[in-house]
Amino acid sequence: MFPLRVSATTLNGTDLGWVHLPNETDAAKVHAIRASLIEGEEFRRPVVLVDAGDHHIALSGSHRLTAAVEIDGVIDAIILSSLTEDQVTLLLDANDDHDRLAALIEVAEDTDEEIDGLEAAITAIRGEIAANDRGE
Repeated sequence: MFPLRVSATTLNGTDLGWVHLPNETDAAKVHAIRASLIEGEEFRRPVVLVDAGDHHIALSGSHRLTAAVEIDGVIDAIILSSLTEDQVTLLLDANDDHDRLAALIEVAEDTDEEIDGLEAAITAIRGEIAANDRGE
């Protein structure tokens, strides 16, 4: 995990603060995203985060979050909260977006309780897979 301090809030007003990224980022991709953000573009897809109490853990959007570090602003984010420790472990053990999608679907199928943002997170990760397939 790579800790990152993000000076931004989500659309619903949550201060992101410390976000732990699951993997390293590509500097060229981060630079391109930062340049587009400075020009006023918005994120095309929301980032997916797990609420871990005093920090968040990114399930998607590592490059977008890294690009936003020095740019105060608002980030479209889906924050999964009220997950059990086993559910968080399942999500963090995923190696790629396909594994994350499978893990999210498993969490949705195996829980009797409503988890805020879970269906939106599944949709967002499907969007990540489609974007990766298009080379974005």
